[in-house]
Amino acid sequence: MEIPVYKERFHTFSIVCSLSACLLVFCLIAFLMTYSAPISDDYCRGAIGWKNAILEANSEYMHWTGRWCSVATEVFSFSFFNLYHSVPLILATAFLLRTAVTIYFFRAIFKVSYANAAIISMFLLSAWISISPGISQTVFWATGAIEDSISISFAILAIALMAKSRWIAAVPFITLASMMHELAAVVVFASCLSLLWMRRRNMKDYWPLFLMIFLSAFLVGFVGLAPGNSVRAGTISNHPQIISFIFSHSTLNNFAYVVHSSITWTVAPATLGLILFASGIRGGDAPPQSSDLIGWPLAVLILMMCLSVIFTILGYRVERVLDILAYILIVFLVSASIWLGAHLKTSRDLQIASLLIFALGTFASSNVEIMAKSVIDAPTYQRSMRDRAQTGRFERVKWPASYAWIDVGPDPNNWLNQCVARYLHVPSVTCPKCDFSAPSPESAKSAESTGAGCEAETAKAPLE
Repeated sequence: MEIPVYKERFHTFSIVCSLSACLLVFCLIAFLMTYSAPISDDYCRGAIGWKNAILEANSEYMHWTGRWCSVATEVFSFSFFNLYHSVPLILATAFLLRTAVTIYFFRAIFKVSYANAAIISMFLLSAWISISPGISQTVFWATGAIEDSISISFAILAIALMAKSRWIAAVPFITLASMMHELAAVVVFASCLSLLWMRRRNMKDYWPLFLMIFLSAFLVGFVGLAPGNSVRAGTISNHPQIISFIFSHSTLNNFAYVVHSSITWTVAPATLGLILFASGIRGGDAPPQSSDLIGWPLAVLILMMCLSVIFTILGYRVERVLDILAYILIVFLVSASIWLGAHLKTSRDLQIASLLIFALGTFASSNVEIMAKSVIDAPTYQRSMRDRAQTGRFERVKWPASYAWIDVGPDPNNWLNQCVARYLHVPSVTCPKCDFSAPSPESAKSAESTGAGCEAETAKAPLE
């Protein structure tokens, strides 16, 4: 049957718009990464020295955070390479890894071609960038890219490998992901439980999955119960005992906030368009029964509950942590749409029309608008930051809105001023005309003791 001319033109228009939206997002990200500069913790980690990476990771595990692999990676890479030149490369590596892992995930789970997997991933990452609340701290900040982006990428890779029954290959990525971020450990653990439910009729996979569940549960405990986390929590706020704050009014409020944010992300035009488009994609295997998918929404729910408790412990909400949930949520929604779409038999016309919804949602995104405006100031910003390091003169810098904003201040004894001074090997750093966002309790950890652990997540980010 011949397709009407108007319909063919509409199909072409929708496809061109959606690809243009993705191209715009990726070009903006590439440009802003190219002109990025070190921020906050980047200086603190970089001042320690690459030879001390293991010692610092051990010290942080006992006194500040259980993210052992993240600390070791940051100290080594930030100290070994010049931060002013390596930060763009670190950010690009983290984002390219996220892209490659997302492609492999859809290829492994749904047995689609690499071309289809790449298209889905391109749309998914564009939608994620469009809706995420803290890309300034995840995509454009080196410390955040390692802790919050690479860790989740390893977790997704581990899930894909387990889905293909490549158990031994999954073990190192489970370990790396879990020891880089406690929420990555939770994602892996919850996903193992979901896979066990999906394959409950396949006895061959029982023992490997039980071993993966045991490993991931152990790593959740290893990272989550690190002595440093207790020290950190005590520094942040006088929170109640563990049982009390899990069921506290504050936790319930945070859970309501997380649920509301998830609903907002789900009904965003970019996400809705992506979900409708994905429903028309057919995988190579027979789709699972609806009852087999019960474990996956429960996995997302577990992640939401963990975020709520973390926010209660911290006493505030961290946008870069919400980015983790946003990405996992979109991956789940797209996966569920592909699985359920096989039963619903979505028409091609609806699938093509959804691309136009996706494109309009992406173009209209506030994140995309902010990135587009930041392009103007980014080159001057990077040049000014490098001039500071070369001349030792710290003048006020015009800060692009897409970069996490936390600058040195007039007080040379401030933790960030001290970290920058140590990294640049100068006695002290001061900038009388600079705006300094006063750190909240988490950033207030003394920089004199270890020279690290200053969390930029505590500063008010531009998208907050």
